[in-house]
Amino acid sequence: MKLLRPVDMQVIIPKTLEVAKEHQNLQESGKVVQTMLGVQFQKQQEIEKRKVNSPTKSEKIEVTSEKERRKDEKNKKRESPFKKSSNHIDVKI
Repeated sequence: MKLLRPVDMQVIIPKTLEVAKEHQNLQESGKVVQTMLGVQFQKQQEIEKRKVNSPTKSEKIEVTSEKERRKDEKNKKRESPFKKSSNHIDVKI
């Protein structure tokens, strides 16, 4: 068994404090990384949920029947010509 001299103790004690601080920093950084990965995983799950629940563009397209299309065309033809020419006014003197 080797005995430590007082001079050795003066060097060892400050080193143990440095090592303890470094060890604590490593433990905390691991916790931070784990927390960040957990948050990122939750965000990814939310994105995946939205993808599943939201319809695609092709699902949003509504098919109109031939009768509805003709009806819409007739309504467009019935519009007043005054509504279309609202950009200018004809004045006669």
